[in-house]
Amino acid sequence: MKKFLSDYLNIIIYTIIGFTFMIASFYLMINYYHSQEIKTPIYVADNEIKYTSYRNTIQALDTSLSKYKRSDDKVRRDLYNKVSTCRNILKSEGTLYTLQTNQTLNSYDVYKLGEAFQSNILNVCYATHLSYLNEKDIPTIYKNLGSLIQSNVNILSNQTMFALDEIKNNSSYYFNTNISSATIRNNLLSDYNIIASSYNEFAKMVLTLSEVLNEGGNNND
Repeated sequence: MKKFLSDYLNIIIYTIIGFTFMIASFYLMINYYHSQEIKTPIYVADNEIKYTSYRNTIQALDTSLSKYKRSDDKVRRDLYNKVSTCRNILKSEGTLYTLQTNQTLNSYDVYKLGEAFQSNILNVCYATHLSYLNEKDIPTIYKNLGSLIQSNVNILSNQTMFALDEIKNNSSYYFNTNISSATIRNNLLSDYNIIASSYNEFAKMVLTLSEVLNEGGNNND
């Protein structure tokens, strides 16, 4: 009787082990296939409008800053230095500016592009430098522009975070169908466009600020 119970118990244990191994193998397999799906690239060349627009805006910003006339106005000098710093950040490695038209992007690449916008553009360019526009002793013309930039920054931050969260969700492994694979790719394209739009809108605001600085320039100093 004891031998019978022991054999029966062993059968149950081995069955459970086999069943567990089968489930683990199944999940490893679908995780592998899904990992291949989320590596499916998109091409910058296929989505060049926002990329080109961004580079054109940065070039216009370069031109605008080159026209700046030195001023004895401390606020204007400080703002010029801050805008110049932001221009350099907007062109830094990892931003939309440094992509190449023949470059392919997968989910990880688009996610890093969005992270760079949050950490470099918003947290450094805006929070460290352009938030200066909101200080109480800033002239009204700059303060009004600062309020507009702040409102837009909140919107850009929210929409970029939405895109980053969606990329994370698309990377959650599950069994793919043709429909879900197409959805992943379409979402990646959408997320890239959201993030690229955020870059564009922020660069345009910095360009506008540089033009306002030029309008108030003089030949003193």
